[in-house]
Amino acid sequence: MPVIDETIVIARPAGEVFDFLMRADNLPRWDSSMLECVQVGSGAVTMGTRYRGASKILGRRIEWTTEPTRPHAPPPRARLPAISPGAR
Repeated sequence: MPVIDETIVIARPAGEVFDFLMRADNLPRWDSSMLECVQVGSGAVTMGTRYRGASKILGRRIEWTTEPTRPHAPPPRARLPAISPGAR
């Protein structure tokens, strides 16, 4: 499986950056492959929160649903595994 490993320095407190990254409406702003993303339901991001969206990868639109397994653990401990049928 391909691995992408990049580093960027952001002059903000880690918690503020992480909160920005976990908001569904911000995900397409920092992931250029993401076409759209919405939080399913409302409220704070917690265990069980789901996001639904679509990405364009190799010219193909891929729709997906994901659920953060550790939504309050900063990267690399936070995970957003795909839970859509057929997505891995």
